[in-house]
Amino acid sequence: MTKQRWITAGAALAAVALIPTAGAFAAPTSTDAEGPRVVAEGLNNPRQLSFSADGQSLIVAEAGRGGDNCMNSSCVGLTGAISLVEDPDSESPETSVAISGFFSMASPDGSFAVGSNGAVGVDFPEGGYLVAGSDPAQPPMQGGSLLGAINAHSDEPLIFTIANLWAAEQEQNPDGAQLESNPYGVLFVDPTPHEDEGADGYALVADAAANTVWKVEPRYEQDGYGQQEVEAPDITVTVFATYPTTALPDGTDDPTGPAEFVPTSLATDEEGAIYV
Repeated sequence: MTKQRWITAGAALAAVALIPTAGAFAAPTSTDAEGPRVVAEGLNNPRQLSFSADGQSLIVAEAGRGGDNCMNSSCVGLTGAISLVEDPDSESPETSVAISGFFSMASPDGSFAVGSNGAVGVDFPEGGYLVAGSDPAQPPMQGGSLLGAINAHSDEPLIFTIANLWAAEQEQNPDGAQLESNPYGVLFVDPTPHEDEGADGYALVADAAANTVWKVEPRYEQDGYGQQEVEAPDITVTVFATYPTTALPDGTDDPTGPAEFVPTSLATDEEGAIYV
């Protein structure tokens, strides 16, 4: 069984820069021969960066710039996207839009956007992504979802909901605070990378508004012979970690409400530890 089987069922314009490492980070000067250089520009509120499995492409999640449907100070539209920067360390990296049409909400000038905030690549036969984003049928803070995205070499991308994180927040509310969901970072975890790829894999999603990292995993049916039914697994959403509200560091309460830990990014190391 492979990864794809369980998944089937800021400024408005910004850039990504390559910064060479030299033991420690330092502010480059105009005389630095190998200082930062732009590898992709014209991006709409870029968020999570990740690399494809082969390490050849930089995946950029773009939260979008909202749209033309405005009310008060918020404008919505389907301007979120996933872009790819091919060979970003080359002299002339090429940027392309891998898939577009994700829900986005932003200020009228395109700033302060929320939308397709996180993305990682997975091994669909056609090439696909796990995306932390929002269901366009719901208000942004009530539409948090883990989405699947496939661009099957057609003009119409396939974007579908894998897990309804807003429903999980309503049912579980792990931090005990307000009911909100705004997923930001996503990470695919394969506990046994040297065995069948993705057979026991799961996704982690950092939900900034829910103050929670959700674990999204497939549950397979067993037939009478102990074989897994892999075509349409149930998807379960459980709490991987949560961060309850707390007092301020000096022990007092904030007059505007309790302080909150807001998870936005996820990473893992070679030992399998998860960093939030």
